[in-house]
Amino acid sequence: MKRRRIGIYNRDITNGGGAEKRTAVMAERLSRVHDVTLVVSGPCPLNAIEAYFAVDLSRVKVAQLSLPGHDLLRRMVDAVEGPLLQRARARPTSRLCPVLLSPKQCAR
Repeated sequence: MKRRRIGIYNRDITNGGGAEKRTAVMAERLSRVHDVTLVVSGPCPLNAIEAYFAVDLSRVKVAQLSLPGHDLLRRMVDAVEGPLLQRARARPTSRLCPVLLSPKQCAR
């Protein structure tokens, strides 16, 4: 199999959640046969991630984004996410109408 160059982006790899775990495991497994680069938006201590998720990232490279205005954009998104999520949770769910489709309807 031909070795490929693969980049995996995770904005907040140091958060320690489920998406970050999947990212770390995917990077570890793909790095066994491919050249993997983990693309992050901030400092990324690989040894801490390895210890937290029990993965081996010794074959994984890290590329930190340093785009103009990236830090400002990140702070703006982080500031807005909180209120937006709170408003989304506060909406009444009585107007929601679940739609169930049978396999015949899906085939159309």
